[in-house]
Amino acid sequence: MTDYCWSKLMAVSKYKTKKGIRYRAEMYQDGVRIDSQAGFKSRLEAHTWEAERLVRNSNSMPKDLALYRAISLYLLDAEKRRKKNTVSYKKTVLRRFNEFIGKDILFDTIDRASVKSFLEYIEETFTPKTANKHQIELSALWAWGNTEGHVRGNPARQVEKFPTTKHVRYVPPKEHIAKALKDASQFEHDFIASLLHTAGRISELRELTWEDVDLVRGTVRLWTSKRKGGDKEPRLIALSPTLKEVFMRLEGQRVGGEVYVFTNPLTGTGYSRQSREVKYLFQSVCEKGEVPLFTAHCLRHFMATHFNDPRRAQKILGHANLKTTELYLHDLGVDIGAAAIFEAVTHEITHKNDFDEKEGHTVLQ
Repeated sequence: MTDYCWSKLMAVSKYKTKKGIRYRAEMYQDGVRIDSQAGFKSRLEAHTWEAERLVRNSNSMPKDLALYRAISLYLLDAEKRRKKNTVSYKKTVLRRFNEFIGKDILFDTIDRASVKSFLEYIEETFTPKTANKHQIELSALWAWGNTEGHVRGNPARQVEKFPTTKHVRYVPPKEHIAKALKDASQFEHDFIASLLHTAGRISELRELTWEDVDLVRGTVRLWTSKRKGGDKEPRLIALSPTLKEVFMRLEGQRVGGEVYVFTNPLTGTGYSRQSREVKYLFQSVCEKGEVPLFTAHCLRHFMATHFNDPRRAQKILGHANLKTTELYLHDLGVDIGAAAIFEAVTHEITHKNDFDEKEGHTVLQ
């Protein structure tokens, strides 16, 4: 295929339907339309389709790559490696950036000043923390562009992060967790008990299959995809007596060879991220227990506070990097023994009468 300029190869048009605005993408060669696709809900989706077709039909890439074309190619690559919700967030960030900068600007002409202006706009419109998250996504876009040979350098990395107030994570005490579980439904109780007895992520429990549970050996295998490139890695955890009892009961309730441990009775498959039972799980149990709202991630932190050995905690929590585990323990771990030291060293100083009596001094009125 001849190496044409993309602007001459592609065209995206907007049209109206009963369901709202839709977009049509068309591909041309020598002025003749050779492919088209309609029904896209956004212009970005149409451009992603274009990018996929061009990569499939061309042996070379254009030298002058427009920003929106670069974004389309980047997202196309991300969809092969990342989870759906991760890609969805990337789309949101990059759509905002594309609209702010202008769709026709060339990718390799965007400088630090332009990126900084965008991030300042996000900081003013939303929060400093949101702006910092946007910076991470933009940096990932340029990192991909460098790898693919579309650009050199990374202007997003050259912008300083915005100062933020560190969030103090709420870690529920045992009493609050017990109250939340007291009036929970059987599903809610079993799911939260499984989170507690594995220190697992909510996605790991949603995707847990019976192939990953070994009731004979007393183990459960959790899979995490929070790895570079989207790779999944397993970690094996011993079943506690309580968790084994939960799984044995659930296994005995299988009637149709269900694949997932927690099977949605409406679909016969695992619960999705948007399933009401999962999405509002903690809101439901916390309201019934009349305790402050906590989440599955809060429970991971709750369990992390009970591990003094960082490497043991790292293995249980499934962190690829020990530094992540150390942050958990540093932020949440409380050195209870320190209180005794404080008291022993300073008691006589802070309790004036005790100090005066010990030294034989008379307190002047």
